Amino acid sequence: MENRVSCTQLDELLDYLVAHPHLVKGIGLGARSKEAIAREWDNLASKLNAHGLGATKTSQQWKRYRADLKHKVKAKAAERKRNAYGTGGGPASQDDINKIEKKNFCYNK
Repeated sequence: MENRVSCTQLDELLDYLVAHPHLVKGIGLGARSKEAIAREWDNLASKLNAHGLGATKTSQQWKRYRADLKHKVKAKAAERKRNAYGTGGGPASQDDINKIEKKNFCYNK
């Protein structure tokens, strides 16, 4: 059992959330939407935990991981924007957003 999320787990998490945006927004699914969303997070957690390598987390921990990842990506994008508009005479920062971060940022808008 490992604490770090594997690349395959991260890819599957982001692909699943892109395909099911109501999980991120927490809306839809009728009168029992809260229960339905909790069930879907449980299903997603069991799929992600089924990988041989990587982290094993509860559905709440996977939710927290996604929220932390979203915060990290948004902070990085804001820092890039601040650096682009800043003055100082030096070259702009070359800290680029990678493919996974871009995928995470795009569906969170």
